[in-house]
Formats: sequence, structure tokens, C-alpha cells
Amino acid sequence: AEIPPPFHHNPQVIKDPDGGWVMFSIGRRCNNTVTCHGFVPPPDKPACPIPNDPSPSNMESGIFAFSAPTLSGPWKQVSRDERPVLGGFESGGSAREAWDADTTNPSPLIFPDGSALLVYRGCPWNCQGAEKIGLAFSPTGWRGPFNKLTADTPLCNEPWCEAEDAFVWRDATTGHYHALLHSMASVDSEMRGKGGGYPCDEATGDNCSVGSHMFSRDGFSWTFSKTIAYNTTIEFRGGGREVLIRRERPQLLFDAQGAPMILVNGATHSTAANKGKVEDYSFTLMVPIQRGDHLN
Repeated sequence: AEIPPPFHHNPQVIKDPDGGWVMFSIGRRCNNTVTCHGFVPPPDKPACPIPNDPSPSNMESGIFAFSAPTLSGPWKQVSRDERPVLGGFESGGSAREAWDADTTNPSPLIFPDGSALLVYRGCPWNCQGAEKIGLAFSPTGWRGPFNKLTADTPLCNEPWCEAEDAFVWRDATTGHYHALLHSMASVDSEMRGKGGGYPCDEATGDNCSVGSHMFSRDGFSWTFSKTIAYNTTIEFRGGGREVLIRRERPQLLFDAQGAPMILVNGATHSTAANKGKVEDYSFTLMVPIQRGDHLN
């Protein structure tokens, strides 16, 4: 399959109402990927330097859109001159001092009238500050242009609702909107649990309450729940359990009736299973969801 070039990553794919498929991703083109294997370069020595980059260390900032007639491609970038559809270095987006100068982690939602919403993660320049959730809207559809609805302040500005990696969907039964997120809430916040983020400490429970949830009736006014949606503990059908040190990037697979069927996460094994290599062996975790049950 043909895919976007490096360093595009963190994709979310949805159906195009006009036919075909749409992919939103982050990370701009950079063929100098050798630095990705060993360290994150400092802001003054980026792997692929460009003017006014809001995320020079890891080149993640900016949300890009691609379209394809089939999932196998060919995928073509929608915007001209490799410009992002939201945020980033050339889009006339947020200033360096803005809460969401670094704009990433898109989750698209197309309304019945064809207009489009992007739920995104924002943080200060080079992500040197809290990670919080914002909204951008395009009345003309997923191709944009998108206007930030939360340019001045994030959806929730409290420590307990700090989060990233949103996955948004519309409930097939009620028509209401929901989103799962990777919680970045601090251990001493009001979030029910002992903080999100990473790495999870099995002994203390710190940073293990990683799944958060928000909901909305119209897609624009959102309420963050203080109840944990899921944590880093997984139980196997054949017996046994494991406490992961990282469980992030939630996404859902749905059944034919539109009900959530499988929770998908990017994950990292526990330190014991990892033989001491804490940042190695990431994998895709898929957990069945029982109808009527909570996301555990």
C-alpha cells in the first residue's frame, strides 16, 4: 500500500462521505529519520530544520490530511505545498506563546450536514507545558479550512483533564458524541485515580489511570468525566494479568450496528516482561468490550 512519507504518524482514518477514505496525521515530511532511533534532538539542532517550527525537537506539530480511493491508496495530501490543515509552521496558526502553539493528535468527526470537527491536543511551544484538548471546525467539510474554536483557552483548563490522543465518535443509538483520551492528569489532581501519563508504577498505582472520557450532545459543548475509563491492567482469557507501563492512543472498532466492539491501544509491556528495557517493545493491544460494561 502507498502511504504518506516519513515523518507522518499518529493516523486516524475515516470514510469520506463522497466516497473513498480520509486520513488525518501529524508530523511533517522529514527523511532524516536516523535520530528517531536513538534520541530526541534538542530544539537548537532539529533533524529537519524549518523556520518557525512550533515543535523543533520531534517535528510532530501540524495536522495534515490525505485522501485515497481505497485503503491501499494511493494517498494524496489535500493541502497545497505540504501545508497542514491546522496548526504547524506555515498555516498562520497559533503564536509561540499560545496554549496550543504545538497542535497535534487529530480526531476527525464529520457531521450529517457535511461540516467537520477536529478534536486536537495542544500544548505550548515544543510542548513545554500542559497537554490539553481543543476544537477546530470547518463548515465546508473535512478539507478545511479549519478555524480554532478554542484559540484562547482549551476545552477544560483544569489539571485533572489534561489529556491527549482523543478518539471521538457518535453513538449510533442516542446520537450523542463521546471521546476516549490518554489521560495526562497529575497524581494529585481531582481525577479519580492516581494520575495518568506514563510510566505506570504498579507498586504505588501512580500514572496507571490512563483512560479518560468526555461526552457531548452536540459535538461542541463537552463535559469531561472524572471517572477512569480504563487503566493499565490487562487480564488474559487464559488466566493471568499484566500491568503495562504505558497504554496510550485509544481507538475503537465498531460492530455492524455501530456499537463499540474492541478497544485498541498502543502499549508497552511491564518492566518485568521487558527485561529492563522500559522504552522498548511497544505493541498494539486489542481488548474486547462487553456490551453494557465499562471500558476496563
